[in-house]
Amino acid sequence: MKVKDIMNKDFVSLQADDTLEMVLKTFVKNNITSAPVFDDDEFIGIISDVEIVRYFIPKKFLLLWQRRGPTPVTELKKFIAGKAVKKPRLKLSSEQELFPVLKKIVQEVKCIPVFENKKLVGLVRSEDMSKYFLKEIAKDSVDKSLTEGASCDCNTVVDKFLIEINNKEKVSAIELSKKLGLPIKTIEKLGESLARHNLIGVKYSFIKGAEFRRLKNEKK
Repeated sequence: MKVKDIMNKDFVSLQADDTLEMVLKTFVKNNITSAPVFDDDEFIGIISDVEIVRYFIPKKFLLLWQRRGPTPVTELKKFIAGKAVKKPRLKLSSEQELFPVLKKIVQEVKCIPVFENKKLVGLVRSEDMSKYFLKEIAKDSVDKSLTEGASCDCNTVVDKFLIEINNKEKVSAIELSKKLGLPIKTIEKLGESLARHNLIGVKYSFIKGAEFRRLKNEKK
C-alpha cells in the first residue's frame, strides 16, 4: 500500500494574504483545524488553530488581551494566514510505501502534505488512515449484498455514499437509493455497517425510514 491510497486529494487550501476571518470561516465550513497555505502557486506551509493561538501569545499581544474592555479587533484585522504558517516536519511522496511511515503519520497532530513531482497533490492526517481501514471493513461486510446479480464497484459505492452524507449532512435511505441506483435494503445495510464503525450516524423514523447523518465531531 502506498501513501496515495489513503491521502485526501480533495483538500481545502488558503492563500498567504487571507485574513483571520477567512481562515476561521474556512475551518468552520469544512470542519477542519488545519490547511495548506500558498503564496500564489507556491506552497509555503501549514496553518492550524494551534499556530493561530501561538501567534497571539507573545507579550505584545498578552497585554492587549489582559486589559479590560473589548477584544483588540485592530490586531485581529492585521492578521493574515502567511504570518502563522509552519513548515511541516514531515513531507510525503504519493508513491512512497505507507507502512514504513505509519508511526510518523500517527504522531502528527495536523495535516501532512503529499507531493508528486514537487507539486502538492494531497494531505494525510492520522484519521485518514483510520477511515481507510474502517471503510475496508465496511466494504467487506456489504460486498456480497452490493454485487449480487449486478456488476458493482463497492469502493465507489462507499465513497459516493459518504460524499452524499458529507455534502448534505443528513440524507434518507430513499434519497440515496435513487441517487446511487441501489435497492433501499442494500442502502440500509451499507449505512448500518458504516454506522457500526462510527463513520456516520443513523436513526429510523416510521415515515422516512432510515436516515443517515454526518457526525458533527468528524475531522476532514
